[in-house]
Amino acid sequence: MLDVRVFDEATKNAVYSKQTEESKTKGKSNCPLCAIGHAANNNKIWKLKEMDADHISAWSKGGATDTNNCQMLCKTHNRAKGNRYFYLSKCNRLGIKPLSARLQVRILSGPIKK
Repeated sequence: MLDVRVFDEATKNAVYSKQTEESKTKGKSNCPLCAIGHAANNNKIWKLKEMDADHISAWSKGGATDTNNCQMLCKTHNRAKGNRYFYLSKCNRLGIKPLSARLQVRILSGPIKK
């Protein structure tokens, strides 16, 4: 049986709708990571095209590609989440201590060089 990594459009639409409705009632952003921040996007409601579907439990670690394991994140947070994993993996391979979480955010836009 083939395990699918990409969420289908129906799943993305369903999760987006549910997440957005819940966020509007709370007055928070529909991106869960924006909602817990203190920045201007704390209560921003993103459009579906401005978001990416994300596995809550990583697909690479056996997480399912279904509505129960899907969350919609703004594109910035979804990409930063992936880059953070890359960064921590690279630090681990090189045997160096990672920077603090605050400093990691500043370097996510570029590759880590040895």
